[in-house]
Amino acid sequence: MRYSTALLSLLFLCISYTVSAQQPGLVVKDYKKKKGEKKQKYTLDQFQGRWQENYCTRPSEKAVVTITDTFYIRFFDGDKTTTKQGESVVITGSAEIYKDEYITTSANDFKIRGITKDVMSLEDNMGNVHSFVRKDIFEYEKAGPPPPPPLDAEKYTIDIAFLKTNWYAYRRGANPGFVKSETALIKKLNITEKTGDNTYKGQVEYARYGKAIVEAFTLTLNDNKITIVAEGNTWNMELYKCDAKELVIGKKGELVYYFNNDN
Repeated sequence: MRYSTALLSLLFLCISYTVSAQQPGLVVKDYKKKKGEKKQKYTLDQFQGRWQENYCTRPSEKAVVTITDTFYIRFFDGDKTTTKQGESVVITGSAEIYKDEYITTSANDFKIRGITKDVMSLEDNMGNVHSFVRKDIFEYEKAGPPPPPPLDAEKYTIDIAFLKTNWYAYRRGANPGFVKSETALIKKLNITEKTGDNTYKGQVEYARYGKAIVEAFTLTLNDNKITIVAEGNTWNMELYKCDAKELVIGKKGELVYYFNNDN
């Protein structure tokens, strides 16, 4: 009997200890990286300051690219940024870094190749790698900002027979302050089919609030005026140039897109 009582007492103590050990107390959370989750490698703080392009290469061809329009990119505290290329106007907007190590500036999107205290390397969508050095002041600021170049639409050729193709926006020209984070900035136009005498359809890729969006669109062309209608936005623009290599559309004095034939 005593043996049974002692055994029951020991069993009760074991059960009590087990229950107590499972009571909620100090919860240790597992902060290990989840499977498939990628840690952000870069932050906007690393990019703060003025960056001036000083070298450009095309690794796929093992070639040095002659710089004709120098990039000037400035990152401010927060997400504000300005971009200027060559003699173009300064474009003000917002910057954002994606987890796939792409950075969007106020006018361009780049793949981040690397950054140190004084050197930055960015790759554009054409495969060109742009090297930048940190500057206290840009060269163009020393002499004062040059006036924006005029858009000589009269010199351009318009042949809509070349309109139906894939177009990649390699450059944008905008008046200061026009581009904001909510502005829908076109990156690509894939015009796939002519559906009528002056109508087309295809797919547009654009960015808004730093996010890439791809949607189907319809395009109407009347007297060199282009209307592109997608689910999330409508663009009303002028057609300034269209040939086998380049498409130029937009609104003079606001925002003008320069596209390369991406085929």
